Amino acid sequence: MSFYDKYFKDNVIRFSVLKMSSEEAYIAILFCAVKADDMVTREEMQALEYMISRFKGFVSFNPTHFQNVANEFLKIVDREGIDTLVNAAKNALENNLKEAVFINAVEIVMADGIVDTKEKEFLEKLQNALGIPDDRVEQIVDILKVKNRGTTADMYESNSSDKSFYT
Repeated sequence: MSFYDKYFKDNVIRFSVLKMSSEEAYIAILFCAVKADDMVTREEMQALEYMISRFKGFVSFNPTHFQNVANEFLKIVDREGIDTLVNAAKNALENNLKEAVFINAVEIVMADGIVDTKEKEFLEKLQNALGIPDDRVEQIVDILKVKNRGTTADMYESNSSDKSFYT
């Protein structure tokens, strides 16, 4: 224990009790998808921007508010990790948006054509947190693979007959 621990231990902000709107929770999960492998690619950011521009819940968000929210999420991820932000977001997210945000998160992870171990772990944790069944995940991934044929996101295709996304 350091000298300062006795003064500052109770001043640590715990973001796990963070309050956010359902729309902010949606952004938080998409933001986590971009940050899942600790590498933010151009393709992932383009996918994020596109999804945000199409989501009707963000119509009332102005750029300043969005930037403030994104900055707060970055602080949370840096201090407490992606899991903390996902857990806070899942509690604020409306049930009817859980599958939609999961689909968008998968698409962001796939955007650069590389789905690495950290991203697979993130998707598995997100799937469990949101309660998305395995058979539904298989459908989602199969559809996104077809949707992305001929794009950068199509590069992850393998010759393996195993259709499992997480292996």
